[in-house]
Amino acid sequence: MTDDHRSVELARLGSGRYKATNARGGVMVLGSGDDPDFTPVEALLAAIAGCSAIDVDLITGKRAQPVAFTVRSEATRSATTTATT
Repeated sequence: MTDDHRSVELARLGSGRYKATNARGGVMVLGSGDDPDFTPVEALLAAIAGCSAIDVDLITGKRAQPVAFTVRSEATRSATTTATT
């Protein structure tokens, strides 16, 4: 893909459910976590893992194709507090 511009359109499917569609017609359903759909945070983790995996795969794939290749991306939710004075 030579175009540097990326876009995603988000359409509401129902309460807490959305369909993201890219310019090539790819679809990802996002939800609130009450169903099997990806939450927005899980989609972000997948994007981070995907960027890293593509870079590593392009470099290592020049030597040989992998027998297996797995990337795990995880995060711990932390509560944030705001101080008021």
